[in-house]
Amino acid sequence: MSDELEHGAKAAIRSLLISAGLTEQEADSFLAVLEHQLHNEREGAEDREEKVSRAVETVVDIYVGGDDAQSRRAELAKKIIGAILVGTAGSALWDMLKSAEKFKNFLRLIDDISDINYKSILDDGDKLQEEGRYMEAMNKYAMAIDLYPSRPEGLYRRATLSGRSGAFDQARRDFARLLEIRPSEAVFWAGMAATDAHQNDLAAAKRNLDEAIRLDPRTPEFRAARGEAELKQNRFLAAVADFTDAVNLGLRDEHIFRARAVAYGRLQYWRLAIDDSSKLLALNPRDPGAYQIRATAYMAINRWREADTDLSRAIEIEPNNGSAYYGRAVARQNLGDARRSRADLGRARELGYSEPR
Repeated sequence: MSDELEHGAKAAIRSLLISAGLTEQEADSFLAVLEHQLHNEREGAEDREEKVSRAVETVVDIYVGGDDAQSRRAELAKKIIGAILVGTAGSALWDMLKSAEKFKNFLRLIDDISDINYKSILDDGDKLQEEGRYMEAMNKYAMAIDLYPSRPEGLYRRATLSGRSGAFDQARRDFARLLEIRPSEAVFWAGMAATDAHQNDLAAAKRNLDEAIRLDPRTPEFRAARGEAELKQNRFLAAVADFTDAVNLGLRDEHIFRARAVAYGRLQYWRLAIDDSSKLLALNPRDPGAYQIRATAYMAINRWREADTDLSRAIEIEPNNGSAYYGRAVARQNLGDARRSRADLGRARELGYSEPR
């Protein structure tokens, strides 16, 4: 145990004790007593447990007195146990604390303290994530997982953050563990599917989403995600079916209308593509891609004037959009405006856009 203290545990526990509310003097005294009590590694586990107990009791006795001694004793003991619980979960010290006979009066408090610390750590991680401090958030989630390895909250947070950060192997390991803990939780299957999709294993993504939907057929985001996997595999009818189910279940955001408009376009269902891109533009009239999707559909049914208008709007929003200039060149050529068509074609080339062969 002394080796553990020599290799950084002492500083970590001191910091945690202070953050838990002990004064620096109380923390230093506790660590000094603890180190003294545990100096002989050859002693048996029971002797060491006894020494850990006495270390806490010694510090409590030193710093607690007066009329409210009993309540202050309990408060200080809670702080010490809670702080060590967070800093040494899974270590030899924590194993001793859990089983030390002298702590029998404190053991009833440990679950409450553990839960409070666990939630506090998760909250800290969430705040760090909101601030964009992802590595620090990841460390907080790892601390929570060390504290409760079989509780899903910390694992799920780390899994999703790992996926967003591109650490897909970590995300996969965490989602696999989550599925071991709670195989009936649809969101964990969907999370694993998202990891599969990022790694371009679309067949696995679809299988996992099939299971998520079987477990929870009413969550539209699962249908939308499966539709994306189908779309990437050029299974356009299946994609449209999933996107439509998602819409019928209440998902009506930009993403779903864009995805279904693209699928309709690939099926050459031009009027439906126009309808969905119009719904998308009603939600976000500053989306240049939506104007291009609708313009493509307009051109497919020879509505060149509407295509010209939409592509002009796309260019107004995104002036360096070479593909929009090229599309407008085609529209203007078909409108008989050869001069402006040539100008748009030249601008598309300046922007590095090459005409489709």
